[in-house]
Amino acid sequence: MNKLIVALLLAVLIMGGGLAALTIRERDAALRKSEEASARAEKAVLEVKKLEESLAKAVKERAEAQAEASKTATEMKAMVKKVADAEARIAQATEAASGKARRTIAESAGIGTPDKTKPMKAMAEMMKSPAMREMIKQQQLAQLDLQYGKLFNRFQLNDEEKANFKQLISERMQAEMDMGLKFMEGNTAKPERDAAVKALSDSKAASDAKIKTFLNSDEDYKTFQDWEESKPERMQLAMGAANFATAGEPLSPQQEDQLVAAMKQARTSVKDLPDMSKPQNADPMNFTPAMTERLMASYDQQAQQVLGAAAGFLTPKQLEALKALQQQQRAMQETGLKMSSMMFGNGKK
Repeated sequence: MNKLIVALLLAVLIMGGGLAALTIRERDAALRKSEEASARAEKAVLEVKKLEESLAKAVKERAEAQAEASKTATEMKAMVKKVADAEARIAQATEAASGKARRTIAESAGIGTPDKTKPMKAMAEMMKSPAMREMIKQQQLAQLDLQYGKLFNRFQLNDEEKANFKQLISERMQAEMDMGLKFMEGNTAKPERDAAVKALSDSKAASDAKIKTFLNSDEDYKTFQDWEESKPERMQLAMGAANFATAGEPLSPQQEDQLVAAMKQARTSVKDLPDMSKPQNADPMNFTPAMTERLMASYDQQAQQVLGAAAGFLTPKQLEALKALQQQQRAMQETGLKMSSMMFGNGKK
């Protein structure tokens, strides 16, 4: 009997030990699961925190970008107004030069009495006066920040270097104006036109040499050359920056470069018409009603080509802003061509 009791007690102890061991294993497993769950929860918390920080950074960068775009748009509007004011003064002076006022202004400028039958020649004479040339120079300097402002920043020029660079570019533009004056004077025979174009080519070569020396870097000079070749497009986008800012989606630097490339490609693909962005093509023979019609038809084709290319990298809102800019540029170009045609006396097609 005693042996039976002892055997039962041993059996109970063995079962109790097994149960205890099982309980410990289950507890350990539960602890491990709890620790793993805690680790996953901690990792999730860290990831959420990182996402929150990333979101906060993105929101901050967006706010800064919008503020910068607004600032740029304001600056561009001010610059465009400055250029427009200078152009208005020239237009007023030109208007005043017509009719009875022409003789008074011509005499006060010391240039004699212009030929009333040749308004462009009269204007050319007026523009030879020191006061008029200085006003045009100031207009050009105002345009330099629109045309080259981002290039100045890319080269990281200090104020003195920027002033020197501006002077070199201004001299380059002065040579272009001098050739334009030759055409305006009525020297339209082929020998005179060829001589004026050659003078501009020689002046440009000398200007290139000076600028290359100033930059003192083959890479920077190549950047300058590329900028010069796309200057008409960059000028248009600089003047139209407000369009994209108003749409709430200003162009990114990458989008701007892509759009400049698309616009330049469309412009340079035209082979059967003169490129009116080049000063050597400011020949009176190119300013006729018939040529204006052809140029504007070509502009419309180029605009559609640009829109097609831009659809691949611009948003819908940016495309609408681009369309508005194209319409503005078209109106300006057509007005300028028609006015020049009238001023040169090319009234017939």
